[in-house]
Formats: sequence, structure tokens, C-alpha cells
Amino acid sequence: MWADWLIRAIPAKLATVVLDSFVGYFPPRSQGPLFRVFGGCGSAPLNGFPGQTDLEAECDAGNLTLQAVVSSALAEHPSVAFAHVSSKTDAIQISFYVAIGALNTSLDASITPEVRNTRLT
Repeated sequence: MWADWLIRAIPAKLATVVLDSFVGYFPPRSQGPLFRVFGGCGSAPLNGFPGQTDLEAECDAGNLTLQAVVSSALAEHPSVAFAHVSSKTDAIQISFYVAIGALNTSLDASITPEVRNTRLT
């Protein structure tokens, strides 16, 4: 979430972003509300620089996703190399998914490593 902000705040001739650990896999319909509830909408990564109004509007509407934030950073910085290091069977990430789902009982937060691996391939 901070990649775009950091690239703009610390100008460099050459930059690389390595996204570590979290793959951004959430229960359906949970990301937008999470951004709003936990104060993401007014935070520096979304409103620190001009041109981020689309992300702010999506956040304010409760529709922002981590995938949209990363996609925006990729589009804004085509000369920056982005890489991602993660494990599809990380017990902490699976627990995070279940915990987020538990915040809203209308979400199906049950997931097994096999189902998660199938959805992420």
C-alpha cells in the first residue's frame, strides 16, 4: 500500500519494490469496509500526492481493494520493477483471512490451504 507513496516521496533514478509476505487475499466484499474502518481512506498512501483521487473516491465509497492500490502503483510507475515474495501455504495469512471473515458473520471465512492454493493459481 505504501509503494506509490514511497516512490514519490523518495525520488530515485532507479527503484525496485519488493512486496513481502501478504498476498492481499481477503474474504469477498471485505476489503472496502476494512479500509474505511481502520482509517485507510484518509491516510498518506491514498491522499499524499495529486492524482490519487480515484483511490480516495473508491475508499470513501467503501469499494477500495488492495489489488486496486497495487495496480495504481504499477500504472503510475512503469519504469519501477515490482516483485512479490510470498507463500501460498502461510498459516499466518490463512489465519488473517479467517479473522477478517470473523469480523462480519455474513462472510464465508472458511478456507483450507487446498482451496486457497486453487484460488491463487
